[in-house]
Amino acid sequence: MEWPIESDCSSIRIWSTLFDTEQTYDYVTIQGEKYSGTAAISVTVPAGNFIVYFHSDGSATKTGFALSWTCAGNL
Repeated sequence: MEWPIESDCSSIRIWSTLFDTEQTYDYVTIQGEKYSGTAAISVTVPAGNFIVYFHSDGSATKTGFALSWTCAGNL
C-alpha cells in the first residue's frame, strides 16, 4: 500500500502516534528508511512531497500504525 503526501511545505515532520508491526516482515518506508516492530517514528523529510509505503507479508496480525505530519519549514 502507499499514501502520497503532497504539500507546499519546504520540509515535513512525521511522527507515529501508534506503531506495532510484525518485526522485519511488516514495515513502513519513508524516504528509503524502513520502520518495523514497535520503534516509534519521528523524522523530518526535506521535501513537501513524498510517499509513505507499507509492506506486509500477511502472516501475523499486529495493532498497526498511525502517522501524523505537519510542516516543519516555511511555506
